[in-house]
Amino acid sequence: MFKVFAMLPADISQPAPPPGIAASGLRVFGAPLVSAPGPARPRILFPPDGAILQVSGQDAPVSLEAAGGTPPYRWAVNGTLLPPAPVGVSMSWRPTGPGFAHIAVIDKNDDAASEDVQMQ
Repeated sequence: MFKVFAMLPADISQPAPPPGIAASGLRVFGAPLVSAPGPARPRILFPPDGAILQVSGQDAPVSLEAAGGTPPYRWAVNGTLLPPAPVGVSMSWRPTGPGFAHIAVIDKNDDAASEDVQMQ
């Protein structure tokens, strides 16, 4: 390891800190903070796009899970918004029987993701 360090140039300069940050890493009073990029767009985690779900009519709810974007999420199936789930309860949807469904999730900023699934 000492040989590797000996091969480095003697004058290694540090990159300049971002605006508003002192060389020590502390924020400079009155300087603007560097803004971080916003959250990623929402995406549907479950059910996955193209999934074939085994359901038995209205007795089998399908769990709906999303990530990314800015919660709270709103869900729509075949263009119809679902009622929000009560606080502390996972979102789910009860298919009416076999067929296809177009599922969409919309976040607080109206960014959306959608997919199609099949029920058997």
